[in-house]
Amino acid sequence: MAKIGRPPKVKIKDLINDADEYIKNANPPILAEYAHMHNITRQYLYELAGKDKALSDTIKKISEAKEIKLEKGALSGEYSANMAIFSLKQLGWSDKQKIEVSDSIDDS
Repeated sequence: MAKIGRPPKVKIKDLINDADEYIKNANPPILAEYAHMHNITRQYLYELAGKDKALSDTIKKISEAKEIKLEKGALSGEYSANMAIFSLKQLGWSDKQKIEVSDSIDDS
């Protein structure tokens, strides 16, 4: 039976220090996997990052590495285009074009 209560103690310094090795070896890096490797949830990782700018930057670095590997992998055929698109949309990508319309007319 799983323990319920406070999240496990984790050293933020360890999370930051482990990131480069994880990014190098993960294909692609996945933040939930990174948190799981440290025996914490992704949500708890975000909570910790809210208190530590260096950890927040580390999370961004992992997400950017994922974005790069997905884009390159999809372009080279290493990854399924559909799965890459799905994952990239979770990172904020969109396949819809934004069109801004101004309602002012210049009668000059």
